[in-house]
Amino acid sequence: MKKNINDISIRQVVNFNISEILIENGYNYESINDSVALVTLKDIDTKTIIVKQDNILFIQQEIINLNQLKEDLTLYKKLLDLNTEILPVSIAIDSTDEKNQKLVINESLNITNLDVNEVLQVFEAIELALPKIFNIIKEYK
Repeated sequence: MKKNINDISIRQVVNFNISEILIENGYNYESINDSVALVTLKDIDTKTIIVKQDNILFIQQEIINLNQLKEDLTLYKKLLDLNTEILPVSIAIDSTDEKNQKLVINESLNITNLDVNEVLQVFEAIELALPKIFNIIKEYK
């Protein structure tokens, strides 16, 4: 089957900066400095931190301080199981401050050839994951 001249598609590559993409898609973007920004999610009133380090973009959403949760193996099993449902993000423990460990959602992206869909997919996954996580942890507060 021959294509009509009007059916010929042309691919166009346009570069945007991350703030333009996020703002255009309904997120609030606040630059803190040259390496750090905060993004307010669309459907949940919380801020996600973005940190650029070398060629990696680290995206992290704090959920709760672990001191606020009962220590229970079942909780961690449920959260680990949930990791299979919330891709591309994952649930982790931020132990940067040993006395103030936090349950977080993490993702990292290489910025060398970053695609708009990759970035948006991360924020959409965070918004879908948070209610599921809150539903699990409410039993362990």
